[in-house]
Amino acid sequence: ASVRDQIPGTVKFIFQPAEEGPPPGEEGGAPLVIKDGALQNPKPDAIFGLHVISRIDRLVRHRETGTWWVLDYKSAAHPDRDAALIAQMQRYRVAVQNANPGATVRAAFLTGQGELVSLE
Repeated sequence: ASVRDQIPGTVKFIFQPAEEGPPPGEEGGAPLVIKDGALQNPKPDAIFGLHVISRIDRLVRHRETGTWWVLDYKSAAHPDRDAALIAQMQRYRVAVQNANPGATVRAAFLTGQGELVSLE
């Protein structure tokens, strides 16, 4: 509000539900935002997007076993079915393994439904 007089036009804040994929049978992401009319009345001249939390990844080491876990939160119900996400996690795992030769390094997704989906 303090810079309102410095910004010409109207500013819209658009929040995108289920950005990484809605649960099965539900809608989400940009298609739902567009369908619901967020880009109308008034129609924006420009849109700038950002992630409020750019990474929620975690690297955790189990105290007793010394096993490293690379964890990545994904709101999608089945991130383990997405080849690009799996490849990304494998790259993270390799990087941790290279930094900790000989250590056991495991990777898993934390889903929006609260499940731990381990990648083997």
